[in-house]
Amino acid sequence: MLFTTSEQFVVLTVVLLSGWLIGFASAPNAAKWKRRARAQADSYAAYHRDAEDKLRAAQQRATDLKDELASLCADHADAEQAIARLRSGAKHDVTPEVVPATVAPPHEPVVEADNGIPHARVDPRPGREDLTRIRGIDALLATRLFSLGLVRFEDIEKLSTADEVALEQRLALPAGLIARDEWRAQAAALRAGSADAPGENVETGALQAPEVPPPPPA
Repeated sequence: MLFTTSEQFVVLTVVLLSGWLIGFASAPNAAKWKRRARAQADSYAAYHRDAEDKLRAAQQRATDLKDELASLCADHADAEQAIARLRSGAKHDVTPEVVPATVAPPHEPVVEADNGIPHARVDPRPGREDLTRIRGIDALLATRLFSLGLVRFEDIEKLSTADEVALEQRLALPAGLIARDEWRAQAAALRAGSADAPGENVETGALQAPEVPPPPPA
């Protein structure tokens, strides 16, 4: 039977005191762990609340971005429609440009001169006169004069001395050739319709040398 001797009671007493001491010694540690657990729970609750706040803010930002994207899409569609209207109006307003057809000038016939060198035959067109009737002007030179705007006898007649010098330089003619051949005098006579134009045969249009009067009798 238990606890029948004094030794047993002494041992029981020692055990009870030891338990009480151990319990008393361990009681503050239990409170400390409780405080730690409570602090951990509070920290987790705060983290949870902060995470929920961030999630709600992100969701709100996503909603705002969706609304902004929808607004931009609507603006883009309006801009595309405006551009389409402008292009359509521009097509109706533009008048097609008519490019005049380029007519190539007829080829001038090539004839062979007396010296065997081929050159272009003068083909006086409306407003032009046959400048080859002037002594010293052949077909090629007449064509070059036409290109410079000298197309009528009147144009040659109105040349000044300075014009003659400039024309000789432009056409690479010997200096003083126009004055020696009397282009202006011949042009004036031809314009006036004189049959006595120097250097020309009125009937055939061929160039001839001026007649030399016979020497007086000795």
